[in-house]
Amino acid sequence: HLVHSEVTPDGIEDKFDRLRAMVNAVDGESTSGLRGSTRPNFLLSLPEELLNLILQHLSAREQLSAAIVCTSLQSAVDEIVAVGELSVAENEACSDRQLLWLSRSYRGRLCLLDVSGCASLSKVAISKAARRNPRLKALRATRVGGASWSADALLELVNECPRLETLDVDCKADLNHQLFEVLSHRALRPRKLTLQHKQRLTSASTGDLAALAESLGQSSAARSLQEVDAAGSPLRDEGVAQLARLLTNGQSELRRLSLPFVSMRGDGAAALATALKANQVLEELELGCNG
Repeated sequence: HLVHSEVTPDGIEDKFDRLRAMVNAVDGESTSGLRGSTRPNFLLSLPEELLNLILQHLSAREQLSAAIVCTSLQSAVDEIVAVGELSVAENEACSDRQLLWLSRSYRGRLCLLDVSGCASLSKVAISKAARRNPRLKALRATRVGGASWSADALLELVNECPRLETLDVDCKADLNHQLFEVLSHRALRPRKLTLQHKQRLTSASTGDLAALAESLGQSSAARSLQEVDAAGSPLRDEGVAQLARLLTNGQSELRRLSLPFVSMRGDGAAALATALKANQVLEELELGCNG
């Protein structure tokens, strides 16, 4: 009943194949002028129901590309974004070009954007897309761009998106005030925290680690943090003992703790052993090359 009287089932399959070929052909090209020059005439006469049916069979990346090059499918993509939520999660082929086009076309309409697992997206493009949508309340951006977010980049993002209530990210930072400031933000939900402290721990930096453990234990971050990687940071026994406090937090969801090459000896190992007795969540503990 969705098929136009002049379109046979074989015709639908043919048009779908032609649309997919057209979308793949333009992937990676500049979007300037595409609407007028590459709009496929064979789609213009199809009924709306059939266009929606075709669109449902395209991947998220192909849907975005189709909307860029085909005016006939623009309204169908509009319906997807009208609810204010867009997910292209786990789509490694999603490009900066597609995300930035989307953020321009639907400026101010998105409340939720999920780009988790889109390894090809840069953090610059994600930040631009977020800034173009001041109503944005939730941004899910873990495992993007090949590296974790810096504390500075996250601070800039949360300051420019004042309505953010949920920010799912991976964070990489040294022990400094930027890290503490971003971890204390009400929206932050870090999945992974990578510590980059390369200098030998002093009494002050040991105190910073204690403050970090206390901060994570009291914030909503404790329920989202799944991995802490401090590999190569010279924490020594004092620093390891402070990080071990994360394991004793009853709200902790920490699944993986990586502590190779941290200059840990007996006292640090003893602190970890004591903390593990009170922990039922940790699945992986890496302690290589210590002692």
